[in-house]
Amino acid sequence: MRYSLFTLLVLFISSSFSSEPNTRIRVDFTIKQKIENRISLEIGTAYYDKLKNQLVYQLTFPNRNILVTTDTAVFTYSDDSLINTSFQPGIIQRSIFHLMLTSNLKSFGLGKGLFKTIKVEKQDSLVVTTYKSDNNKVFDGTILVSNHKNKLHAVVYKDASGNVVSKQFYEKYTTVDGLEIPTRIVFIVFENGKEYYKTIEFSNIVLNEEHNNHMYHYPAGH
Repeated sequence: MRYSLFTLLVLFISSSFSSEPNTRIRVDFTIKQKIENRISLEIGTAYYDKLKNQLVYQLTFPNRNILVTTDTAVFTYSDDSLINTSFQPGIIQRSIFHLMLTSNLKSFGLGKGLFKTIKVEKQDSLVVTTYKSDNNKVFDGTILVSNHKNKLHAVVYKDASGNVVSKQFYEKYTTVDGLEIPTRIVFIVFENGKEYYKTIEFSNIVLNEEHNNHMYHYPAGH
């Protein structure tokens, strides 16, 4: 559950002021996860092409695998051979990279579609919007999205009973070609009376890259 939650949420970014639309993004990432007394580390590079509608994770540590995320599934490759397929429809539209390039991170992508706004309130320096799905099969609780200085600050999931089940914090924003990007995201999942932490950090961010086509279109001919 914790890994799939990261996959579905991994990772969500703000509005663009560029004169030209952004269609590609490449970032180096590190993922640190703490589960009880164990700490795990993943390192790699992500490539997202909005026009291709494909997100590629090139992992370099601890394993040298490539994960290709499409609109319907996640394909895992090792040494250019397909070793696993996981069907997860709609995951691209919920990724942080898609929301960044489509200027929908501020609302966490909930401003349209299956979620409706329940309430908007001011809490000190934050503007907090509460969303609820029209379809309980999607999510039967509420999602609170807070913005600080017109940028996404935090997201809190509550179940149908009002209990907090997870939190996300978006920190250390940087501006790349007019696009404001959080370079640190902290996830906290509450499960069975325990807290699980995951931190994602981005670096070496490049927009609209004209090179590395083989990674944006991996595997060849796909």
